[in-house]
Amino acid sequence: MSDAALIDARLFRSTMGRFATGVTVVTVSHDDGYPHAITVNAFLSVSLDPPLVLVSINNRSRMNTHLHIGKRYGINVLAASQEEHSRHFGGRPVEGLEVNWLPRLDTDVPLLDGCVASSTCAIGNSVRCSSSLGNINR
Repeated sequence: MSDAALIDARLFRSTMGRFATGVTVVTVSHDDGYPHAITVNAFLSVSLDPPLVLVSINNRSRMNTHLHIGKRYGINVLAASQEEHSRHFGGRPVEGLEVNWLPRLDTDVPLLDGCVASSTCAIGNSVRCSSSLGNINR
């Protein structure tokens, strides 16, 4: 019997849901230059040297069509005051929400204004699992 068969899926989800995490929004430019964004809470630091992060996105997400090896994108760590942004980019649009973007000075990556932190990354490797795609980024 596999280890996965020994774990009740609901209990596992409930247990993992108790882990406190920040909320991030992954942002990328469409081919037409407009920003595309998705709320992601599966984000973590992998290494300081070299600096690597991992972002996991559901396999069914349209965002995966924009993310490929070498593509640059933004990680935006939301502030507590940006809860509506989390819902909006998480698939529950907030009517009338004003989304402000930082000026794009030296990159084509859109970054949200007002975040606790923002960074740009480039995808170095991807690992597909049964339900999600993990991107390891520099």
